[in-house]
Amino acid sequence: MSEQLADFKSFQNEAIAIEFAEVLNTAGVYCKISKTPRFLDTQNWGGSSTPDYLIRLLPEDFTKANKLLEQHFDASVNEIDKDYYLFSFSKDELLDILYKPDEWGPFDIQLAKKLLLDKGIKITEEDLEKLKRERKSVLEKPEAASAFLYIISWFFLLISILYLIRKGFRQEDFIVLLFPISSFLIGRHFFRDKKIMPDGEAVFNYHEKDRKAGKVIMQVALIVAFLCVTKFILSGFIFSEE
Repeated sequence: MSEQLADFKSFQNEAIAIEFAEVLNTAGVYCKISKTPRFLDTQNWGGSSTPDYLIRLLPEDFTKANKLLEQHFDASVNEIDKDYYLFSFSKDELLDILYKPDEWGPFDIQLAKKLLLDKGIKITEEDLEKLKRERKSVLEKPEAASAFLYIISWFFLLISILYLIRKGFRQEDFIVLLFPISSFLIGRHFFRDKKIMPDGEAVFNYHEKDRKAGKVIMQVALIVAFLCVTKFILSGFIFSEE
């Protein structure tokens, strides 16, 4: 089942991640906490670009999990101290939280609703559903693939092809096989990479033209890799005969 889980929420505080997981597990929603590595040393660089903890669950449980967490924190918004940072937010900033719930925690979402209500703005469930649809339409738009990765993938393939047409064989030539393999992985990324929507739906990350180009890179890379392996075998055999 672990292979089917998708990233749901990220945290830098383990206690909060455990609290969220307990709420979901109590309601019968299977989830798992994963610790992610820090790529930057906080002492030397002042911060980390990645969260420490991820809650992962089945994509089809995303909507249910969001509702459970909102209900769990609904009562606690009345007990929060007035110095909490959301109290300084403007009406537009609070509305932006409701428009982008994927960027905020369930507690902040519930508090934003309450603060808007205190300002005389009532947000109905219909309003929230409309905001979710609008947000999803923005998030699901495909991205343009990296031009740098395109150049690198074809550059690696060109190097491999130049090796194929060059005569002779050296033991260190085996490293050439890494080039078509790298190109294949880049093409596979363009062709198959997906992103998970707040409701758990998976959509392709790149434009259709980029996905098709990725498929072409994969196919060319496989052919080049096969030819490289063939040359290795034949050259190795001839080399050993000599």
